[in-house]
Amino acid sequence: MDETEIKVVESMTKEEDTIEVAKNTEEGYKITKEALIKIIEEVTEIKLDKIKGNTKSKKISDIRKLYIKNFKKYITIPKKEIADLLEIGNSTVTNVLSGRYTENDFINRLNREIDKNVKL
Repeated sequence: MDETEIKVVESMTKEEDTIEVAKNTEEGYKITKEALIKIIEEVTEIKLDKIKGNTKSKKISDIRKLYIKNFKKYITIPKKEIADLLEIGNSTVTNVLSGRYTENDFINRLNREIDKNVKL
């Protein structure tokens, strides 16, 4: 083979490797609901039972947003099931997922910790 043919073969191999990595990354996000709940509880140091229902506490509200966003990010779960699990309204779940509420440093920091633990 001449030099041009070798470069074409090398580029094809690189593309296949990239596709394989992408597939592995998607499969790496498979996690059970129970495992995700445990990770979030460990990171936030607050049990799921304490954030159920409506509250005026900003911290509890932010942690609830973490649950909603991470459930949609890492597992396949309907919005209704998330609402039932957290004992909140469907509209709250929809509003959080649509980006109606702004994220703050607290949420961003905890999200990074959760991402690290899920990817392990």
